[in-house]
Amino acid sequence: MKLYWLPALSLALIACVSLQADAKEPKTPKPPKKSAAEVRFEKMDANSDGQLSLEEYCVKGGKPLEGKPKETAEKTFKRFDTDGSGQLSLDELKAAGKKPKAQ
Repeated sequence: MKLYWLPALSLALIACVSLQADAKEPKTPKPPKKSAAEVRFEKMDANSDGQLSLEEYCVKGGKPLEGKPKETAEKTFKRFDTDGSGQLSLDELKAAGKKPKAQ
């Protein structure tokens, strides 16, 4: 008597065991996507301390701003720095980007 069904049965058992092993592995959650403001903030934060100094804020394209653009950036920085710390946090930058609600 020939056993033609034996290889098929073996493959089916291997497939079942493989599927069970995959099902038991815990799935790692994907990190949440960063907002555009977070990505921009991280690029500007040269020393990665979680705060933007005036020097870090006054840079465009890797080069420090000079003249009128630097003066404008300094004024904007001071307006965004709501706690007066001399540093911008991500929350301050996000708040500055929001339009005031109409009353």
